[in-house]
Amino acid sequence: MDNRRAYRIRSYQSKNEPALPMTVWQAARATSAAPTFFDPLKVGNLTTLRDGGLRNNNPVMEAMNEIESEFGATDSDIVCFVSIGTGISKTEFFRDDLKSVAEACAKIATETEETEATFRRVYAALGKPLHEHYFRFEVDQGLQEMGMEEWKKISQVFGVTTSYLNGGPRQEMMGKCAALLQAVTTAEGEEGESEPE
Repeated sequence: MDNRRAYRIRSYQSKNEPALPMTVWQAARATSAAPTFFDPLKVGNLTTLRDGGLRNNNPVMEAMNEIESEFGATDSDIVCFVSIGTGISKTEFFRDDLKSVAEACAKIATETEETEATFRRVYAALGKPLHEHYFRFEVDQGLQEMGMEEWKKISQVFGVTTSYLNGGPRQEMMGKCAALLQAVTTAEGEEGESEPE
């Protein structure tokens, strides 16, 4: 995103927007340009990009809009939709001079959860086409004290994430998700192997 709008970085040509001329490393760098951690990325003379977390910390609705607008697909056409969160964090409280930063952090955390609830209600509630095809994975306990700058604690992040994924409900959810992805991969492979008559 830049200061005015969110950008969608694609590996394919959009029907609706001109492409941003970027390499893979630039796309990764732009999406991780969180303020105070990394400088924004300037893309030629076109724009300057920052991490989208300030506006779309959970881009699940952006992804659905992309599916509908670029591919003409609907929620009934989707075989498997996977959303991976970065962990639920606690709300931080700062000194008065950093009040706006604290409010922004609280808003981002709230926005992520509200977006998830809205998406689930609109697309994945009981009786909706994505009910059995939408999977949200997000560590809910153990990362509350972890800041983005604490990369040296990666082994702790790995341990907490492994414990989360090994929990009973997540094992079942991962199994269903993997089965759907395997079915799609198998079907695509069989289509590619069929000989024209």
